[in-house]
Amino acid sequence: MHRLRHPYVLITSALLLGLILAFSTTKKPVKQEQQVAERLADGRKPSMKLMVPVWLHRGLVVNLGLAACLLALAPLACRSLDRRREQCVPAPFRPTLPQGVALGAASVIFLAAGIPRLHHSFWGDEEFAAGRFVADQVEVSPEGKVQIEPTSWLDTLWNFWRPTNHIGYTVVARLSHDAFFTPTAGPTDPYFSETWVRLPTLLAGLASLFAIAWMCHVWGWSRATPAVVLAWAGHAWLVRFGVDARGYGFVTLLLILLIGIVGRAIQSGRWRWWLLMGFVQFYVLWTHLGAVYFPLGMAASALAMIWTDDIKEDRLVQSTRWLVGNLVTVLLMVGIMAPQLVPFLKFMDQHVLPGSLDLAWFKDAACYLACGAPWLPWSATNPFSTAVRDQGLPVVLDVAVLVISWSLVVLGTVRLWCNHSQRWLILFLIGAPVLMIVHIVIGHTRPYHWYLIPFIPALLALWAAGLTSLLSKVPRAGMVVGIVFVFGTHALAWQQSRLLVQHPIEANRESVALTRQVTNPRHPDYGKKALTGHCIMTPGCYDPAGIRFETVADLRALMARADREHKPLFVNFGFRELYAETKPDILALLDDHTLFEPVARLPGLFISTSREVVRYRPKLSPP
Repeated sequence: MHRLRHPYVLITSALLLGLILAFSTTKKPVKQEQQVAERLADGRKPSMKLMVPVWLHRGLVVNLGLAACLLALAPLACRSLDRRREQCVPAPFRPTLPQGVALGAASVIFLAAGIPRLHHSFWGDEEFAAGRFVADQVEVSPEGKVQIEPTSWLDTLWNFWRPTNHIGYTVVARLSHDAFFTPTAGPTDPYFSETWVRLPTLLAGLASLFAIAWMCHVWGWSRATPAVVLAWAGHAWLVRFGVDARGYGFVTLLLILLIGIVGRAIQSGRWRWWLLMGFVQFYVLWTHLGAVYFPLGMAASALAMIWTDDIKEDRLVQSTRWLVGNLVTVLLMVGIMAPQLVPFLKFMDQHVLPGSLDLAWFKDAACYLACGAPWLPWSATNPFSTAVRDQGLPVVLDVAVLVISWSLVVLGTVRLWCNHSQRWLILFLIGAPVLMIVHIVIGHTRPYHWYLIPFIPALLALWAAGLTSLLSKVPRAGMVVGIVFVFGTHALAWQQSRLLVQHPIEANRESVALTRQVTNPRHPDYGKKALTGHCIMTPGCYDPAGIRFETVADLRALMARADREHKPLFVNFGFRELYAETKPDILALLDDHTLFEPVARLPGLFISTSREVVRYRPKLSPP
């Protein structure tokens, strides 16, 4: 009877009863299931209005079984920990003076770079996600009638036909935007706000600095905290992904927290940490399914550390709590993310970004991870193309900083291996990145380097462990290495960071301003004085009145319309190299200066983000 009143039994029983009640009071969406099946069989995409009830109901059925499993674990879950466990918990985190100064300086450095980026124009993936899942939806009829409606929350929460929707981030971004943005109707007033969409990421980037300090405290790497947080503050990937309207900033923060949370869970055994682990793992995957390797690596790492723990009497109890925490992750995923399953599988069947990993890719990857900038230039003509190798410092100094950075990773790995209680953390810090790379190689994929952003928390932890090892054995040498490491990271990242602060990654808003005097869809004259054409790599939500064309015939029809209506016609396009590969006939027409006059070429900060605007030269005919 005593165990029946245990909080674990009461909570899991309430969960199971709640799910049973929900299942018994909701009808199976049979009609929607048939409509979804018909559309999928015809190769069409079912709407979220059809998909969500079908897959939430299926998720509910699965969660009934998971809740029953949680209740069945009660005999083990209700057991108490050995009293010796109370002596294993470190003191609460209170920053020392050097750590406080470093955190303050790092915060100033990050905010000085991040705040100016808040108002920059969205680049492609940002624009796609914010335009479809955060901002109001704008439709312009062929007659020029503008209709504006709020985005459906069904799309915000579950539309995953392209994994560009980092849902865990998107939900917070939309709440921020809806709460703080007030639309106005001026001719050039924005109809959405980049600042309010990006603000949650900025706060996550700032929080990551403090999360590093806490993580280091949990694992005993506090001596390295000042150097690691200062190095991360100057890392060009923090400057970028600590502001970008994408989920990568959230993932970085959450994985840093996860390292500390699992440390606390193993040290203390307390339920709060195991349950928090389950929630954080879910939120990582809700934000970015591409980071799945890291919760898997952490699950293996935590279990191995449990079964090599010195307090043998706690191993079964701790394993049960570990299992419950991971079941919480699965239960939340099934209950909330089930409608994403079919779209995600359909996307994976497309095999995007095919290719192989060569030496040049790995060189850039090593440099990106160390400082956030590539080793090799990515363009011979773009003025914003930057590379560590060519940015002005002697190459020997560049190499020396990179050697120090990766040597700290090796030292950190050795330190962990030599520490009995931390050895199996390597399964997460090294094993998860290796698993991801192996999967990429087997899948014959050549991903963008920023897909490696989940590696960063592991890298930060290994830097901290390595520098702690050096400072404990040879303090003076460790101090010198720490100083060189911090300033070297800032030096290697400087050019890339400077460009990110001073220029938008992709000048979508600026390119549209070259084609329309009225850019705000809420203004009564929107879309009436000019025609704009888009094909691939469009400015998207910045120009909802733009007319899509897919072929040369479509473009010529648009040119003929401009002649009939005596309106200027602009074509706004990006990523010339992709047009040359996939739409060479259209590019040849746009490059014909007897038909189209170049208006502007707006270089981007990456190969796919340069934009061009051309204006059609109308036929000379009487009005």
